[in-house]
Amino acid sequence: MSESELFPEATKFTYANTDGYQKDRIFDPYTYRHNYDEDQLETLLSKYVTELLDVHNESIKFMEAAPENKLLAKCKDSIEFGIHRIRSLKVLISVTQENLRNYYSAEEEIQELPIDSEFKIIQTHENSDSESEEEKFDRSVVIDQAEDAIMSPLALNDGILALPEYHPRVKVKYLQKLITGEKIASIPSVYITLACIVKMLERIKVEMYILENEECGTSQYKNVFSWTLKLASIFDYYYASLKAKLKNPFYGKEETDEIQEHFEFVEVLDEIEYYKLADKGYQEAGRVLGVASKCCKHTSMCRQLFSLAGWLPMYYFFKRKEGADKGLYFMNTLNKERFQRLNKWPQTGLVKSISKITSPKVKVEEKIFVQISVKDELSYKRNISSSKTPQMCKKDLDLPFRVKMKHYDPEEYLKIRITSSEDWDTVNWKKGKLKSPDSEPVTLPAAILYIHGGGFIGGSTGSYRNVLRKYATMTDCPVFSVDYRLAPEYKYPTQVSDSWLCYLWIRYYSEKYLGVKFEKIIVVGDSAGGCISLGVSLLAIQKGCISPDGLMLCYPGACGNRNEFYPSCLLSTDEPYLNTMFIDFCCTLLFDDEKRSREFICSPIYAPRKLLKKLPPMRVGIPAIDPLRDAAIELFRKCIKSGCDVKGKIYKHLFHGYLEMDAFPFYMKDCELAFNDSVEYILELIGPGLYFS
Repeated sequence: MSESELFPEATKFTYANTDGYQKDRIFDPYTYRHNYDEDQLETLLSKYVTELLDVHNESIKFMEAAPENKLLAKCKDSIEFGIHRIRSLKVLISVTQENLRNYYSAEEEIQELPIDSEFKIIQTHENSDSESEEEKFDRSVVIDQAEDAIMSPLALNDGILALPEYHPRVKVKYLQKLITGEKIASIPSVYITLACIVKMLERIKVEMYILENEECGTSQYKNVFSWTLKLASIFDYYYASLKAKLKNPFYGKEETDEIQEHFEFVEVLDEIEYYKLADKGYQEAGRVLGVASKCCKHTSMCRQLFSLAGWLPMYYFFKRKEGADKGLYFMNTLNKERFQRLNKWPQTGLVKSISKITSPKVKVEEKIFVQISVKDELSYKRNISSSKTPQMCKKDLDLPFRVKMKHYDPEEYLKIRITSSEDWDTVNWKKGKLKSPDSEPVTLPAAILYIHGGGFIGGSTGSYRNVLRKYATMTDCPVFSVDYRLAPEYKYPTQVSDSWLCYLWIRYYSEKYLGVKFEKIIVVGDSAGGCISLGVSLLAIQKGCISPDGLMLCYPGACGNRNEFYPSCLLSTDEPYLNTMFIDFCCTLLFDDEKRSREFICSPIYAPRKLLKKLPPMRVGIPAIDPLRDAAIELFRKCIKSGCDVKGKIYKHLFHGYLEMDAFPFYMKDCELAFNDSVEYILELIGPGLYFS
């Protein structure tokens, strides 16, 4: 069987078909999950060791041939890192080859083996006297190679990229068990990962061909370097795929009944038009990031604005392609300091003015500062696993809000943004106190607590201003959103802690300090905010507090453990912005200890069933082209099996971040419809007759 017959979609790569849109650039692991061929896998492993070495050698050649240029200095660091990881990937493929040899000698067919990720097979494959010296496999050499490759330093200079080591000693120990046959590799997941490697090899060959045969500037060298670095990132996914659970439903022949019954699959209105707009959206996002990456080189806000005046017209009118490429390169070679400065951009006067013009009008948009209840704050040492009821629930604490602070200390105060289409007229916002302290509180049907995304390291209530205003005007409910502290300055679990304390303040103190009583509180979150929303709800259940009355989750993160493999993880290798480098970047900055990534408040998929079954009604929006897709689906399968009220939509062509793609400068109709679906779900959770007309 030829490569093209085995991987019919992976070997076909086009930038743009005759209709002019880039549909084929998306790698979809679902294409390969049912068709893996065990008999061909070992042959493919041998083939791709050769392919990887070819790319490895070509990468070195291009690195040496690259012109001396300051812009390419960091590219060379990246390619060196990529070469190191390609060597490691070759070692892992060699380990898989030996595991397959042992496996086939122990059992003739995979189907006869018990399906258990921890199943141990009896080792019967030994080097017999009949084997020639060439056929004998020196396991000690492979183990030494694996240890050398994995234990090598992973960090790059200047903080461009720094991947966690993921407990390398344990990794080598597991590889030893694979080599000796004590453990069995997960064949379906290895097959899917190989399919992804095929497509990435094809992409790198295309980029190198362009570089060899066309007159290119420095941006094309960056493309080659970026894609080689992406290929190197497969190392962590390949290792995780070896350990993937064979019970994983994503290797089944059909969708599970739970998903079919509780989720609606939504097609786009016009596929060709959608992909044209999607490509335009990616280009616009790239230009925005391209301009920002130039401006954020400077620490001074004045110099940033001066740089903006020069680069904005340059990338939007004269060098549009270069601007888009610059944004993609920025996401592939993230720098901690520049990323932190990028987060401050939504607070600049220019960005505020643009967002106010392009967003719906509201009557209330205030920032308040609420003192943190230190005893209820989550930390490494307390309050996460404890079921003790928080002080904010048991006692009437003195936690008034302030509207102005000259020196805001995020370790002492929460910063909360309140957005509302109507003023409930109980608060003097200028003075920051109730107009009539002795009057009866106003009763409102519901409030929304929106927890923004950003990978725990980015985003703010300012950058989500358009989303907050739209929810406020379309639901007629006041929307609260917290500026939780971000990594790396504040490590996990600070992000969950701030959101948790904000929820408790709205639930137990809004009547006292805002003069308003909410009949329901609906928690809404996207991406990392969806993960935090689930964490807040699980904490409320664990600690005996009043739970949210409903959850609306858009493309939520369900698993923060990078050693857990799901097929959709591979989408990040072909995703411009939520790519492998960004996900690794977030995990590296968020956790001091990688073991904590399995705690249920940051990985709800590990929550015990006794907590899952008590979760409030959940409404969900999941884009099909999203690296977080499969973990989220698996979580909601568990919730459905536990008896939870779960309903949602899976958008077959949408991608991560669609909530923000219906506004300036993107205006994507399908994203607007998905946003409207989330509004309908929120109103459904509030209940008939409760929300404003």
